[in-house]
Amino acid sequence: MIKGNPLWKSYLSVGVISLLLSGIAYVILSTFEGEVDIFGEQAAWGSNYRYQATGTKEYEKIGTDWKQGIPGDPGMYWFRCDVHLGPNLEASAPSGLFAQMGGAFELYWDGVLIGKNGQVSDVAAAEVPGNIHSLFFIPSALDEEGSHTVTLLISNFMAEGLWEDEVAIVAGSYLKWSKTLLIITTFLNMLSGIFLVTAIYYFFIYFISYRESTYLLFGLLCVSLFSLTVFEFVKYFYNYSYLWGTLIIKIKAVNVTVIGGLLLLYILFRFKVPNKGWVFAIGLGLVLGYWVGMDELSEMVVYSLVTWLVLSLGVVGYGMYHRMAGSMESTLGLLACGLVFHPHEHSIYLGFGFFVIYHLYSMSRQLKRRNREHRESQLKSSRLEVELLKRNIQPHFLMNTLTTLMAMIVESPKLAVTMIQALAEEFHVLSEISGKELIPIRQEITLCESLLKVMSLRKEVEYTLNTQSIDFTEKVPPAIFHTLIENGIVHNEPISGKLDFYLSFEKKASLKKYTLIAGGTPEPRVNGSTEEGTGLRYIKARLEESYAQHWQLSNGEEALGWKTEITLYH
Repeated sequence: MIKGNPLWKSYLSVGVISLLLSGIAYVILSTFEGEVDIFGEQAAWGSNYRYQATGTKEYEKIGTDWKQGIPGDPGMYWFRCDVHLGPNLEASAPSGLFAQMGGAFELYWDGVLIGKNGQVSDVAAAEVPGNIHSLFFIPSALDEEGSHTVTLLISNFMAEGLWEDEVAIVAGSYLKWSKTLLIITTFLNMLSGIFLVTAIYYFFIYFISYRESTYLLFGLLCVSLFSLTVFEFVKYFYNYSYLWGTLIIKIKAVNVTVIGGLLLLYILFRFKVPNKGWVFAIGLGLVLGYWVGMDELSEMVVYSLVTWLVLSLGVVGYGMYHRMAGSMESTLGLLACGLVFHPHEHSIYLGFGFFVIYHLYSMSRQLKRRNREHRESQLKSSRLEVELLKRNIQPHFLMNTLTTLMAMIVESPKLAVTMIQALAEEFHVLSEISGKELIPIRQEITLCESLLKVMSLRKEVEYTLNTQSIDFTEKVPPAIFHTLIENGIVHNEPISGKLDFYLSFEKKASLKKYTLIAGGTPEPRVNGSTEEGTGLRYIKARLEESYAQHWQLSNGEEALGWKTEITLYH
């Protein structure tokens, strides 16, 4: 157990969240499936879909050669299904029929025309596209308990055929159907709001606080989920024509596939899996194969989503095996994504919504832990900074400096003035940078040069600092190179009265590297020592405070002297 954060509390929190989400899933899905009466006691879904191609628009001349299913090609068709109305418990309330169909159509209830949507035609040029869904009154004289036949004359020349998932014929209470559309719209609005706000929040974290791919990918995932819900509920706000229906279905299919890919990328970066590029390449190769080799769009999407989720579960399994933080919540979130395969069309949003909620909880805990570590690092840096400043102004340092200064005033007043100026400049810069997290590298170099001037006059040794390829727009934690140079002066022996320092900078796509070489001859105790002094502890605390585990410090002896490398990752 971690002190102050017992493991059982984490399990309890995740358990409570899981129970709440399970309850929400049951209520929503049972509501949409009709187990809770929102369609009315008369609610009747169309069944036994059948169709026939036709050259006539007259209802009385419908043939008998019906084919089971839904027509897959553009043209003009007669389309039928059966509905069975239950007893009408709300006799005063009108009944209605909801039709979602990708085409222009005329709708007949037991042979009686009750509504039109667009203009049906046997030629493409004369067809007027109908809206994607419609709601019609059923005349009270025809509103009887029992079996009924719904017949539609359909033309869909401006589409690529009817999509089975987008066809729905449901009869029931007209008022409750209107309420149902509001409930669905509210549900999708809430989810889209969650996705959008979450995306904005994590974009802020990425661009302002932590420039880590995990936060950017999670934000992009939420943006993709937001766009998916927008394309779904837009038809309830703006009843667009079926002309746009096919395009929107394809956009949603691509969107779902992209969501699966972003989900895998997020999981890969979250758990820092080795060879993540190869894992993603395998998934991408399989998905591209589905899209090239399959004909049915729905099959492409299902196979693609299954591939992304299986690979994601494998990565999370790797995280669970290595006991990585957040792996338990990720596993539950991915299992919740199984709801996307529930037959109801809106379950996909529920599954991904639960995934986001689990990861919001997990990443909130991660941010809390990081903020606590950052505060601890700041406190440690402050303590070490005080120790370092005390060391710079401790009595023996001042006494030695003042003794040297007194001798200089007698022997060489000009050198004394130079030393006073260098000493004043060093303390001035130290007082300016005290308490800052980052300072310009130019200011750090000025501080180092002031130190070297003072020490050159004090010890009568020629100390120099040579810089190479320094980018003066960069910033670094204060006094880290100043501290390294102090260590070099103390632990390296000059050669022929001279000791040179070399500071260089290298910048690559994913890292920045500073290299400081202290010339001279390193003392034997430096090579063999494993203990860290105040100076080195201060440098590490400052790096952790500013770069939070995205840094590396290494040192060792080389031909020119003692080399220290500080690598900063981004």
